[in-house]
Amino acid sequence: MKETLLAEESCFESEESLRKNAAHPDWRVRYAAAVAIGESGNAEFLPLLEQIVKTEKTRPLYSQPSCHFENAPDDTAMAEMVGPIRARFDKEYDDFTLQAWQCRGRVLQAAYFAYAKLGKESKFLNEEMFRILKEDVDDAAMSAGYVAFAACGGKEVYDRLVEIGGCTHYCAGVEREKTLRILREKCKLH
Repeated sequence: MKETLLAEESCFESEESLRKNAAHPDWRVRYAAAVAIGESGNAEFLPLLEQIVKTEKTRPLYSQPSCHFENAPDDTAMAEMVGPIRARFDKEYDDFTLQAWQCRGRVLQAAYFAYAKLGKESKFLNEEMFRILKEDVDDAAMSAGYVAFAACGGKEVYDRLVEIGGCTHYCAGVEREKTLRILREKCKLH
């Protein structure tokens, strides 16, 4: 764990460390690399950000596993009855799958927020964000994608968002409406 923390911190220290850690096997370090790219504001890191997203594309994107409350067999109306919460998986999984479950789109979310901060359009990232929106699985990654579309999108993005339609997630739905409004104003589509 100490090695992971050191790698995370080094993402913010030098370009060399950032480039090295963008491909780190631990998702937490790739998350830090995406955040560091966004904080840099340097659009020259866009290919590196694309590489982070390509790595995440190879990992399964899971929704939350079901949970159960250890101290409350039925009624959880009273907070003091709840106690610890444990994830309940449907079967035994390998470490790779459990890590993907724990990550749950967080690296994508960080990458999309970084993309928004860079403000330079990437056809690859746009297509990946459209894919995530169509899958309609991860609210956090979808919401960040909408934020990035508001910052980097134009009329083509607006038209595709309208074509895709709404989403089933509340937070992403709010970001969608905000993004459509921003793009209408930006593209003068009143």
